[in-house]
Amino acid sequence: MPTEDLGVPAYRKFDIEAWMPGLNRYGEVTSASNCTDYQSQRLNITYRMKDVSVSKYKTCPDWKYVHTVNGTACAVPRTLIALLETHQKENGSYSLPDVLGVKL
Repeated sequence: MPTEDLGVPAYRKFDIEAWMPGLNRYGEVTSASNCTDYQSQRLNITYRMKDVSVSKYKTCPDWKYVHTVNGTACAVPRTLIALLETHQKENGSYSLPDVLGVKL
C-alpha cells in the first residue's frame, strides 16, 4: 500500500486479498498495520531490556516503547464468497479443501 494511503499511526500496511471469480478480481479480506511505537508512546507502554531499578515515572533510558500491530478480523462475507466461488463445481455443489474442516 502506498504510504500516502496509510493512516497516521501506520508505518506500513499489509493487505491480504483473495481471488473472487464472480468479480473477476482480487478483493481484500483482511489487513494488518505495523504502527511501530506511535501508539505505545501515547499509551506509555514500555519494556526494559536490562535489570535496572524501576522508576515510578519510567524515565530511565533503559525503558523502550513497544511496537504495535493493528490487524482487522477477516471480513467474513468476502472470505466466504471467495471460498465458495472458487470451489464451486459445475453442478452447483461445493468441494472445499479438507484443511478447512468444513463439510457441506
